[in-house]
Amino acid sequence: MKGFNVLFPMGFHYTGTPILGMAKRVEANDTELIEGFKTLYNVPEDKIKEFVEPVKIADYFHEEIKSGMIEMGYSIDWRREFTTIDPAYQKFIEWQFRNLKEKNHIVQGSHPVGWCPKDQNPVSQHDTLGDVEPDFTEYIVIKFDLNGVKIPVATLRPETLFGVTNIWINPQVMYQKIKVNDEIWITSPECARKLEFLEKKLK
Repeated sequence: MKGFNVLFPMGFHYTGTPILGMAKRVEANDTELIEGFKTLYNVPEDKIKEFVEPVKIADYFHEEIKSGMIEMGYSIDWRREFTTIDPAYQKFIEWQFRNLKEKNHIVQGSHPVGWCPKDQNPVSQHDTLGDVEPDFTEYIVIKFDLNGVKIPVATLRPETLFGVTNIWINPQVMYQKIKVNDEIWITSPECARKLEFLEKKLK
């Protein structure tokens, strides 16, 4: 608008779990999603059948968005169009991360993330059905000793520990004896499963 020549390239985001989730929902014949594709986005039925492949969803909406941009008159240099799964772009990202790491601008470490046990993948808000922000609750685990076996209990209120008089067990639950690092614990199956996500060696 100021009379300068500018470079306006355009890229399309193909990666991420939302597209994978949509493809799985189409494969499972999720009527709500399929109806949304038909009525909100006017996607033809034959195209929707192809949406079991995540790349087909990305390809379809890529072309829809591109034609809208052309129709609106965006002065994009389409010779430079790319997607996030193009090999050249992936190499650029690898180079960028290596560079940032060498300059100590980023560090790799452990931190809590939302996790989908079904897909074995980290998730954030935009990855979830209904845009739900993954919630983190930090519990304090206190281990009681019973003849060399640990009985862990979790609490949000460790300061109340001094008032503890007994531990209740659920007679409806089949507890498990598990080895956690170098200790033997007795836990519920649900607890044992969740411990797998906390960098513990379990047996």
